[in-house]
Amino acid sequence: MNNKKTFLDNKIFNSQIKSPRVGLKEMIIGYFLGPAGAFLLNAIFSSYLNTYYTDVLGIKGAFLYLMPLFSAIIVAITNFFFGIIIERTRTSRGKGRPYLLLGAILIAITGICLVFIPSNIPEVAKLIWIAISYNLYYAFGFAIYSNAHNLMIPLSTRNSQKRATLSTFTNMSSMFMTGVIAGFIFPSLIMSNIGVSQNLWILVFSICSILAFPFTMLEYYFTKERITEENILLGLVEDRIPLKQQIKAVFKDRYWLLMMTYFVLFYLGTCLRNASMNYYCNWVIGKEYSDGITMTLLNIIGGIPMAVGLLFIGPLQKKMSKRTLILMGFILYAIGSVISFCVPYIWPNQQEQYVIRVTMVLIGQFIKNIGSVPCVYIILALFSDVLDHVEWKSGFRCDGFSMSLYTIIFTIFPMISNAVLNMGITAIGYKVPLSAGNLEDLAEIESAYQGQIQTIKENADGTFTVALSQSEGIVNFFNFTMIGIEIITSILIIIVLFFLTVEKNIKKENEEILLRKKLIVESKGQIWIDPDTRARLDQERIEKEEEEDYLKQLKIRCEKKGLSFEEEKQKYYKRRFKGKKK
Repeated sequence: MNNKKTFLDNKIFNSQIKSPRVGLKEMIIGYFLGPAGAFLLNAIFSSYLNTYYTDVLGIKGAFLYLMPLFSAIIVAITNFFFGIIIERTRTSRGKGRPYLLLGAILIAITGICLVFIPSNIPEVAKLIWIAISYNLYYAFGFAIYSNAHNLMIPLSTRNSQKRATLSTFTNMSSMFMTGVIAGFIFPSLIMSNIGVSQNLWILVFSICSILAFPFTMLEYYFTKERITEENILLGLVEDRIPLKQQIKAVFKDRYWLLMMTYFVLFYLGTCLRNASMNYYCNWVIGKEYSDGITMTLLNIIGGIPMAVGLLFIGPLQKKMSKRTLILMGFILYAIGSVISFCVPYIWPNQQEQYVIRVTMVLIGQFIKNIGSVPCVYIILALFSDVLDHVEWKSGFRCDGFSMSLYTIIFTIFPMISNAVLNMGITAIGYKVPLSAGNLEDLAEIESAYQGQIQTIKENADGTFTVALSQSEGIVNFFNFTMIGIEIITSILIIIVLFFLTVEKNIKKENEEILLRKKLIVESKGQIWIDPDTRARLDQERIEKEEEEDYLKQLKIRCEKKGLSFEEEKQKYYKRRFKGKKK
């Protein structure tokens, strides 16, 4: 190991997680609260950024779909690059966690740049600004953060159940930010009041960008890379495996290939749905443009199964494999999607049959979201098992490369989805809502677009948003991108999961990995201590140090206040051991 000191060795960068075992504090602060800021920001951009470009900024033409496609290439390259860098990083703070620090700063700054687009600059300059800021956020800020974040669960512990628990907590955070904040508060309280006012959009997006920083810092300080520390404690130096060797290892592993196929299919459907949802609610089943009700209802129905499912996912994991749970979930996922997809064709009149249309869509989405519970909460734990299998088979870990590819898929599919969506609305003819600064402007618009106006709404800043009626082609297109695509992807995922049986031997494979490490340690003349025993001894050592420190402080406090140290010490032991003798 390189013993050269760096700025990261300063005590200010110490993790607040000392325990060698995953504990409740780490779960709640590190894996639920920590990623919340970045999850919220990404959810808002995924759901509303394209609407900001089309409806607020009025961007039209080929730029809308060529820019995301071009950016997807750049993002794929930078994510691949950052994945390699993280894999080769060796610091006292781990190999992934240091990049959470950098990511915390970058996603906040680039998030603001992404929406803070001057309105008084020429159209060409505006497009250049959008292209540069878009790539600064996705290709650098979010790429660095997400590569580091996605490594935390695989590097946290070898315990498969604990990984599943951490996966549950981090996905709870994602669902809360996506479903409750971005899905409930935004459409009901914010989107319905900001219309197409650019200043209000900038204010809202900037606040979300700034909030991402302190939350991400919590993720850094309340996580721990135990797999990385395991090798350090055993005196084992992780070889820097050549990229060519890693690629060869993973592409020869059928479970790894199936896992990546799953991610491609899942994010293709999910990202197209996210990109389309606002348009779908406005034009397919909504009462009117940005009514603040339809999208809120859809997200509430999506959030209920997520919240209730949390109570059952733990016990179910103990009775059946992760793969079986996810597979059964996707069967429901497909059934619910079919129900929702058929609604606009059975009840085509949007205004008069709004209640029944929305009710039937909600029933379908409720069934679908019950099915999504296992894949949302435990898929990263299944991915961690796949990475362990690769280590067992090849003799080395490929976390950095694998996570960089996962992050590429996770990051570029929103761009590809936006490109597909924008290509469709450009070809079919989407009518962008109009903005009126005052009553005179509004009167001119009403006169020019007689018979084409769907709704007129006053915004929070006194301006007006005028929504025009859309064609049947656009309505059908939004229904397919929101619902139809997920029918196809869910069926294909079910097929993939039938063959993804990595869990059946994973316990034995992890035991063999530890046996190899034991032989290496003993060949050096050192004493082998298995990780569970080492964790127990480390835990006892930490508790003893904490006890000694507490008693030292207690004695000083008793001397100052004139209290009996022995009496206060006994009270402490009674509280700590719940009445049992020490």
